[in-house]
Amino acid sequence: MSSPHSYSPAAPGDQPLGAESVWMNLIQRPAVNATLLGCAVFALCLFGILSRTGGDLAAYWTTNAFLLGMLIRYPHFAHRWGWIAAAAGYFLADALTGASLTKNVLLNVANLAGVAVGYWLFHRTERSMNRLQTTSSVLYMLMAIVGASAVSSLIGAVAMIYLFNDTAIKGFAIWFATELVNYISFLPLLLSIPTRAQFPAQPMRWLSQQITVERVAPAVALLLSAIFGSMVGGPGAVAFTIPALMWCAVSYSLFTTALITFWVSAWSLVSISVNMLTDAQGVLNRDLVMSVRMGLSLVMLTPIMIGSMMATNRALVSRLKLLADHDELTNLPNRRAFLESSTSALQRLKEHSESCSVLMIDIDHFKSVNDRFGHASGDDVLRRLGQLFGECLRRQDIVGRLGGEEFAVFMPRATAADALQVAESIRISLEVTPISVQGEAQPLRCTVSIGLASDRRSTVSLDTMLVRADQCLYKAKQQGRNRVIQVSVSD
Repeated sequence: MSSPHSYSPAAPGDQPLGAESVWMNLIQRPAVNATLLGCAVFALCLFGILSRTGGDLAAYWTTNAFLLGMLIRYPHFAHRWGWIAAAAGYFLADALTGASLTKNVLLNVANLAGVAVGYWLFHRTERSMNRLQTTSSVLYMLMAIVGASAVSSLIGAVAMIYLFNDTAIKGFAIWFATELVNYISFLPLLLSIPTRAQFPAQPMRWLSQQITVERVAPAVALLLSAIFGSMVGGPGAVAFTIPALMWCAVSYSLFTTALITFWVSAWSLVSISVNMLTDAQGVLNRDLVMSVRMGLSLVMLTPIMIGSMMATNRALVSRLKLLADHDELTNLPNRRAFLESSTSALQRLKEHSESCSVLMIDIDHFKSVNDRFGHASGDDVLRRLGQLFGECLRRQDIVGRLGGEEFAVFMPRATAADALQVAESIRISLEVTPISVQGEAQPLRCTVSIGLASDRRSTVSLDTMLVRADQCLYKAKQQGRNRVIQVSVSD
């Protein structure tokens, strides 16, 4: 008979599937992926077609950038059935809105050719480049966008001759400018979407922490500049938002910057096309369209470049802080980081007279482990103990490696009984854990001695708590090791 804590995997037919498991199983099926992608392409094509003003040019066409971004960011869509479904979405949207067969084929072959070239160019580089985390990745994205736009424009020029009786050069230029601005405004948004691990564990709490004057000011400045630009009017109104966009780029994450840039570019393209680029009869001035869209492309690229540089800088600072605050071997906070975090936590507890406890932990006979089995085996013991902390401690507990084989844990809002239970869990877990030693037939087993000091009202300093816990640790070693000795520092 199995113990209450044992685990035996259920048979596939008996294992219940949650909503997330069902969804993950669905999206792993190519037919489902293809259907979802085709429906999304169809809906975006309809939106683009309905945004046409003064002719057959869409005010904002996001479909190509959306399709390219989805294929790059989520490879499970890049199946042959995904391509077929996407193509069907393109052709069906034009067919349902009354486009002739010739027009349908010319426009959508141009669209699909550009996406295919962009996809091929992106896959010529490392997958990490597709997340826009470095300045070089943004430059590579720009080169891929230019390549995709150029190939699409070569075919699109034929469509421009057929639709508007333009020259090949003029048709190419107008199509190229349109593709470029649509890719630049929308593609970075898809490529910079955070992974599931990057989303905050408590979204509402995280959101409330963002509502500060410092965080809100760039967005408010952007809104005011957009309103002022609308009041002034003219194609030059696009430039009114540039300073605020730069401020947003240095203040927010790359994804937030890309999202803001997307909305600004969409608003600019639609409002300018409707209000400023049509004549009295509502006919679109395609020469002005080309000029404004090329200029807008460069404007929208700037905050993305700055956002990528800031993301690189933040990652570097985070990495340097991690190296400065953490022990490289166990990946636990070092002495300085532990003391800073624990002192700050203790100060908050003092304000409400809440309880706290401190553990001082030392590996028994650690020097003999290094002498008998080598320092590599000693490192394995330290790493394993570091892993056990992650398994045994509470989320709010603060642990650090003070040096050598000595560790400390600060436990906010932990009574003596709570801390004793955790301490025993750590002690027993290491005692029963075999640690393989290279060249030895038998695994190594180690134990720890633990000193525990608790304070019911957080009345004393951290130094006092550590000293009292260290005294208990010394007694634990004197009494035979592999045990927990505790003391209360308050009445």
